[in-house]
Amino acid sequence: MSSTFSMRGVFSLSLGTVVTRAFALATQLVLVFWLSPEEFGYWAAAASAMALLTGLINFGEVNGYLANQGITLHRTRRSILRLNSLLVVIGLMVAGAYLYAGEPRVAALSLLIVVSIPVQGDADLLYAAGVRSRQYSLLIWAQAMAAVLKLLVAVAIAVWSESAIALAISALAYYVVLDMVIHSRLRRDGADRAEPAPTPHVRQRFSWAVNSLMMTIPLQVAYLVSQFLASPEVLGILYLAFQITLGISGLISQPLARVSLSVFAALQGGDRTKAAMTFMHVFSAGMAIIVAFGVLILPWSEPWIGQEWALAVPATMALLISLTARIVAPVIDGFQQSSGRWWQATLFNTVDAIGTGLAACTAVFNDVVLLALAVSAWKVMFGLGRFCIVMNDASVGTRLVFGFLTFVMSAGGFVAVLSPDDVRVSLASVLLLGSMAWFLASLRKQRQQVISMGRM
Repeated sequence: MSSTFSMRGVFSLSLGTVVTRAFALATQLVLVFWLSPEEFGYWAAAASAMALLTGLINFGEVNGYLANQGITLHRTRRSILRLNSLLVVIGLMVAGAYLYAGEPRVAALSLLIVVSIPVQGDADLLYAAGVRSRQYSLLIWAQAMAAVLKLLVAVAIAVWSESAIALAISALAYYVVLDMVIHSRLRRDGADRAEPAPTPHVRQRFSWAVNSLMMTIPLQVAYLVSQFLASPEVLGILYLAFQITLGISGLISQPLARVSLSVFAALQGGDRTKAAMTFMHVFSAGMAIIVAFGVLILPWSEPWIGQEWALAVPATMALLISLTARIVAPVIDGFQQSSGRWWQATLFNTVDAIGTGLAACTAVFNDVVLLALAVSAWKVMFGLGRFCIVMNDASVGTRLVFGFLTFVMSAGGFVAVLSPDDVRVSLASVLLLGSMAWFLASLRKQRQQVISMGRM
């Protein structure tokens, strides 16, 4: 029954996340009318420069809180406030370094990111508290409200300034609203009162912090490397393409990560492995449908965008291909963390960061499509390799089936992106039908497991 509840939890939270990501994606796309690729490039440079700090927000305490490691909400809030204040001090020095280096735009954007760190940290913790107390309707409402405000603020500032400052201030506004709405409800329900609880060991908390950092770095390292090898225009197009794919995967990855970790912590041995495999089949197949559909229709948008953004379409399709393999990352992270393998999860994310950085070195050719293909290919290879190693408790046949399906969908996607239009349409159509069959078979398997558990 835990698997059934967790699946419902993921889909419930996904409703709010769909609204949030839809508005976030709309924000990125709408701002294209006022911001140049160069402005997006400055924002990508600032975000990647602050990646080490934003990756340490809350120092992994939220995952420890969700994993039922003996920390209450009240105590965790006090702890992360102190830790995030330290990040603010360090961030101010980083922003000052950019100013000293003659990059005032990047410095200003970095400063706004620094200001948002405590608010973002508190909002993330309160969101986790809502997940733990199963207040899904609250989270949906809070996310939707904050997302709408973010879009309005971004457009208003972009029209006024035509600067990437619109991205920074709108992001801050989102976290402020999210934090205020969730906190007011949790406080009214008494969810934030302190309770006696043991203090986790220092080594345990350190492992959470490092793990949290290395889950974030792979998402930013491509920008961090590319800003030193490519022009701001190429960096800006890569950023937009990456944000589109993150907007799509984020529809499910955030709730999937939170709920899977919370549920896996309550399961043991074979039950945890079965639940993880069910999650991966259902959501990878679902993502494969979205990827195939995107490859099929995205080129039709080319006449509607400006010439300066034309390369964003093939770059987006290239990055989109990796989502079928990447969507299992939250499940695998939760599987490792719930079984106490924090350092193993950290090691894999470190390898991912290094590989992504090496793939991003193709930015030296100043070709954003080549850069996107290299990063996407690495993500697929890494995702498949990590799955085969981490899920070694599953049978060989189970791993072979999932690995084969993921590889075929990903390889077919790459071939479709690199093919002429007629071949692309035909191949994408075949992939769409295949992924739909995979998805339906996965749902049928999940229902059979639920029925089997009910009989037991």
